[in-house]
Amino acid sequence: MLDLVGNAVEILRIFAQGSLTNDIAVIKIITGDAMRINTRFTMAVHMLTLLALNKNEARPSTSELLAKSVGTNPVVIRQLMQMLKKAGLIVTQNGVPGSRLSRQPEKITLLEIYKAVQKEEESSLFDFHPNPNPACPIGRNIAGALAAPLLEAQTAMEQSLTGHTLKELADGIAGRIRVNKHSSINDKKGTGGKNKMMKKTELYYFSPTGGTKKVGEAFAKATAGEVILHDLGKMMREAQKAQETEGSAEAAALVEPDADTELVVIAAPVFGGRLPSAAAEYLKTLKGSGKKAVSLVVYGVRAYEDALLELNDILTEDGFQVIASGAFVAQHSIAPAVGQGRPDAEDLKDISAFAEKVLEKADGAGAVTVPGNHPYKDGMKVAATPICLPSCGKCGACEAVCPTGAIKLTDEAVTTELSKCLLCMACKAACPSGSRILPPPMQDAMNQKLGVLKDIRRENETFLC
Repeated sequence: MLDLVGNAVEILRIFAQGSLTNDIAVIKIITGDAMRINTRFTMAVHMLTLLALNKNEARPSTSELLAKSVGTNPVVIRQLMQMLKKAGLIVTQNGVPGSRLSRQPEKITLLEIYKAVQKEEESSLFDFHPNPNPACPIGRNIAGALAAPLLEAQTAMEQSLTGHTLKELADGIAGRIRVNKHSSINDKKGTGGKNKMMKKTELYYFSPTGGTKKVGEAFAKATAGEVILHDLGKMMREAQKAQETEGSAEAAALVEPDADTELVVIAAPVFGGRLPSAAAEYLKTLKGSGKKAVSLVVYGVRAYEDALLELNDILTEDGFQVIASGAFVAQHSIAPAVGQGRPDAEDLKDISAFAEKVLEKADGAGAVTVPGNHPYKDGMKVAATPICLPSCGKCGACEAVCPTGAIKLTDEAVTTELSKCLLCMACKAACPSGSRILPPPMQDAMNQKLGVLKDIRRENETFLC
């Protein structure tokens, strides 16, 4: 039973990070009747993605075509189509074969799809075993103890699915199709497979609010059939806890990619034109061993200044061969009206095109040159930390995601140590009740300062040797 409580907390942590792979992560944590997520959801997403991408009028999206793609019986597809039609996500026309989306894919969220194919009795993510022994003190109290964390897990999952659209998936798949097609064509031309997707790429990312991970994951998946993800924020938290537990201030052990990894991608956000200080220090524990690497920085429209140069300097010192770099735009973590919705469909196209170019040049690539200055500009100064509203339920989500251990939760309050806070906003993004905010005067000042950038669309920049 204690394992189940721990699993619920872990699910909350996973969904708080915001990822297209969260469903898979959760399914791996809990299996069996206790988990309400089932294959109807992933099959429905598969079907709708095909509808979004199939532009061939001579080959309409019939139940037979969908069944062949999904790998199931047409009867199952027709049952799901009825559920999706009832939810208003697809439409059919008498006398016209196939189905089509009822609206543009950017207007359909994954949460809508999830809810469309859940049966009424499956409205809750978790089912509870029906007969705990009331004579046992554990059996008598387990339902009450689990109610809050399970509700928080479901709320966090739904918030995560709301943040992703069908178009986001469709664009990502379309990009991978283009890369695979491009590789296949070059193989047929006898290029020796230079452009063929790599077998394995590792992605190391620091993504407090999810934007950097979206960029890094889209790029990494366009380069290799197998992608291994490493959450630097989680790794930093674990290193911090180890130091607190062991009372040691020694540097973290070196982290080295697998021997069979062909490409390493490192993605980090930009804070005030620099890398986040704690992330920059942790990146120095990576061991490159001469492996080829691509560096990515992600910023909220204003400017990336010295951040990309700083990242490349660190990776070179770590022993990586940096063959390509990119600076991509994502929604600003403090002023979300700036860069709202980015990375969007156009950004994902840029990422796919960049991946193609990297694959073309990977075999003969040398060192890449990027903008920036030596010495770097001064790092960002944190004047105040996020605070909790009275509505805070002290669930611990903010403490769990803080990469530096700045947040401490007690029975009385949630405290944040200013000297450790990066102002990364991971805590705000993870809060299931919306109770974690910047102090209003600080938020107002940031909105006013950055508001002039709201209508500016900064283009992505890429660099190859």
